Amino acid sequence: MQTDSTREGQPPEVLQPSHSPSAKIGRSEVLAQVQKAVVKSVDANPKMPALQLIEVIITEADTALTASLDDILRRDFYAHAVRAERRSRAANAQLRLPGFEHLPRTIPGPKGEPVPLIEASYTRVRAYFRSLMVAHRNRRINDPKIKEAKALMEKMEKRFRKDKGVTVGQVVRLSA
Repeated sequence: MQTDSTREGQPPEVLQPSHSPSAKIGRSEVLAQVQKAVVKSVDANPKMPALQLIEVIITEADTALTASLDDILRRDFYAHAVRAERRSRAANAQLRLPGFEHLPRTIPGPKGEPVPLIEASYTRVRAYFRSLMVAHRNRRINDPKIKEAKALMEKMEKRFRKDKGVTVGQVVRLSA
């Protein structure tokens, strides 16, 4: 499709980089040159549909610039994919106790420092439960964290009478 700004038989103007093909240019320079190419192409072809203009830009762009942009985009894509996978694994690695899915992986310790739930004592779980009751006084009937903390506390209570240092992990293993 020809527009009034393209000459018959001539491709739209696309920025050709001012660097030698063998010279390695930095990320910001590549992105700046690509942006200039887009601006120049849109200015030269204001009525050309975007998808068609993109194809023209890709076809006419300098191969070294395209290779540099391709490298940048591939690295960005893989960096994003790696970070997403790590976030997914971290979420999956979070402690999951059957029946206690709403409880956090760590609960506040005596001085506010986080204590892993799996290592928490009955006293810690009771303190956490009480803090939830205070913080959520108006919602306590329906709050799943409070229900689960209370159920966990009840599950631990029998063992706590015999062993004051019993942990959540020990009680879960014994009841499984």
